[in-house]
Amino acid sequence: MRIGQILSQMANWTHHEVEEILYEQTGTRQRFGDIAVALGYCDADQVRQASVVQLADRKQKVDLQRIGIDAQALSFLPYSLARRFHAIPIRISEDQLIVATDMPADHPGREILQNRIAQPVRFVHADAQQVREAIDRYYAPLCAGG
Repeated sequence: MRIGQILSQMANWTHHEVEEILYEQTGTRQRFGDIAVALGYCDADQVRQASVVQLADRKQKVDLQRIGIDAQALSFLPYSLARRFHAIPIRISEDQLIVATDMPADHPGREILQNRIAQPVRFVHADAQQVREAIDRYYAPLCAGG
């Protein structure tokens, strides 16, 4: 489901409000959620929540180079476990942590991570190389800082 559909349902927007955001998007190439926040139709927390819903519904691989990583989510999984299990948290909400991994659905590492993370976990599949690169890129500043 597209982020606009999710936000529209969450915020109960009118057809006119959605059309206004889409019109603005064609001229600026900004993200739908960024425009919705700028226009005051929702706040950044609602966009984050919609992003979690969108990722949780995915069946295909996520492209970590396109979606980016929520830095707050990283605090839920230590670097050592991220490296060991080829997994990186990408989004956090009040009720779940979205973790991208190249582990198959039946890999025992998923259960280990679920037991070690103090938050319900939803796994999404990602390319192994992208997972490694994301771990190196996003955890490096955290490891250097302490």
